[in-house]
Amino acid sequence: MYSPLTFKAIKELVAPQTWPASVLPVLLAGALSFTTYHIFALFPFILLLILSILLQSAVNTLNDYYDYVKGTDNENNSLDTHDASIIYNHINPKSAFRTGLVLLGLALLGGIYCVWLTGWPLLLIGLLGAAAVFFYSGGPLPISYLPLGELVSGLLMGGLIPLAAVYVISGTLSPIVLYYTFPLIVGIGWILLTNNTCDIEKDELANRHTVPILLGRKNASRLLFWGFVFIAACVAHLGFYSFRPGFWIALPMLIHFLFYVKRLWRMEYTAINRRAAMMSTLRLISVLNIYFILIIIGAGVFSD
Repeated sequence: MYSPLTFKAIKELVAPQTWPASVLPVLLAGALSFTTYHIFALFPFILLLILSILLQSAVNTLNDYYDYVKGTDNENNSLDTHDASIIYNHINPKSAFRTGLVLLGLALLGGIYCVWLTGWPLLLIGLLGAAAVFFYSGGPLPISYLPLGELVSGLLMGGLIPLAAVYVISGTLSPIVLYYTFPLIVGIGWILLTNNTCDIEKDELANRHTVPILLGRKNASRLLFWGFVFIAACVAHLGFYSFRPGFWIALPMLIHFLFYVKRLWRMEYTAINRRAAMMSTLRLISVLNIYFILIIIGAGVFSD
């Protein structure tokens, strides 16, 4: 007997706590458009924010559906009740699947409108992103079952979305955007790496071959720590060499980051501690990239 699809259940399916991974790419694109191309269009910017959130919400919902259908998520191995909405809210899996398709359809309609505003290059980027969304959880060999999830999610959310968003906002399509988005590409990959490190036991039972399973929890935890250090260094590097008028903002960022170091080194990436680990990673990735966005905006404001 299934329960009605309540607002609480939908909220847990779309996982709004992960939305920084969809909001930050558009904020970064807006900052790059303003500073690098001296153009900022408010309506496309707001539209892209909504579409990016819809896209990630669809991915989260469909990923939960496929994990349930394939038996990866069940009552015995899903300790975090907020991460298994279908199980703990007794949702009809078909309802969850339909919800994911509706969210994906809304994102698609908005994407078609953006293509109409700009041109066919955006369509190619959109098709590549749609394929990544489908093959991440679906298909005969999902990307989430391979040691490619971090790379694909990072490139899609942290690279392709800012590239497309800059194109829509400024009318300029330039590969240099991917260089500027490197801290975000790694950061979004690290969000998934945190999740997969906490889920090692569950993923092993599902016969997944994620990066943490290949490395082991101890090595994956060390990789996470040094990855955070690398992201902070990337922000400082890009600020100094590419957006120097705003580089002074990197100084409080580095001080702020030092407060995280001890906590990050001691963080336990286990199933029991999953929620705390995920929130810590999401918060830190958001902080570092918000500083980076401020550096870029500062460069636009204070440049001669």
